[in-house]
Amino acid sequence: MAKFRDSTDSASIVLDPAPAADGGAAASAADVPVHDRSIGDFDTIVKYDDITGDREIWSAGPSGHVGESVFAPDPDGTAEDDGWLINAVYDSATDRTDICLLDAHDVTTGPVARVHLTRRMPFGFHANWFAAD
Repeated sequence: MAKFRDSTDSASIVLDPAPAADGGAAASAADVPVHDRSIGDFDTIVKYDDITGDREIWSAGPSGHVGESVFAPDPDGTAEDDGWLINAVYDSATDRTDICLLDAHDVTTGPVARVHLTRRMPFGFHANWFAAD
């Protein structure tokens, strides 16, 4: 897995090597599937730990484009990341959108649920999550 970090130019992102989960060799840029994509394609969701600097990533795949994530807190949760990320993911290969739910504890595992929409939801659709009470 790779880590991303902001460079000194806020408009660019550079690839950082990350240690392997098993403590082995660090990943390199060659280990990250490119799929004819470029930085700025919005194909990845990143969970960033502001204290440790660690980042977890989930890629939407070679034709996936992620929208704005909304955090839905677990009403019984106690940790900061007890809940789910809700995201609209457009698939340019099928011209359809899925609403994907990711467990905020570990986004690397990918969606725990998907709602398949019958058509594309336009980019720029924004949402907020508010408690019922």
